[in-house]
Amino acid sequence: MPLSEEQIRNIVISIRQKLGPEASPDLIKSAANEAIREIEIQSTPTGESSTLADRVIVSIFGHNKMGIIAGVTAVLALHHCNILDISQKIMGDLFTMILVVDIGHSSLNMDSLKDQLNNTANQLGVKIYVQNEAVFTAMDRL
Repeated sequence: MPLSEEQIRNIVISIRQKLGPEASPDLIKSAANEAIREIEIQSTPTGESSTLADRVIVSIFGHNKMGIIAGVTAVLALHHCNILDISQKIMGDLFTMILVVDIGHSSLNMDSLKDQLNNTANQLGVKIYVQNEAVFTAMDRL
């Protein structure tokens, strides 16, 4: 059964308290992702996937140039990721795009997908961030 937003928020708060005030947001997100993944693995019946663990936020930032959308979406398609929502904006020379992606049928886990997208980011000269949607939402509300 998927975790509720309140449960995820409590996990993030607990991790932040345990790691202390010096903990970076990236460290808190990483620890929260791992905790959520472990909880969902333990509570998900075999063969059934949890939508909470399957959704990630992909954020892309950089100088606008041809091929950014094609490069990012090609990696997602290659690994059977489904784009659930997409928002893209160009402000002057700055390109931004945010995607909500379902990785439930992907051949990669979130960390491997991050690595693949970071390789693409380096080729395109942009920054790409990948976060579990539940952790992204919980961190945003704190």
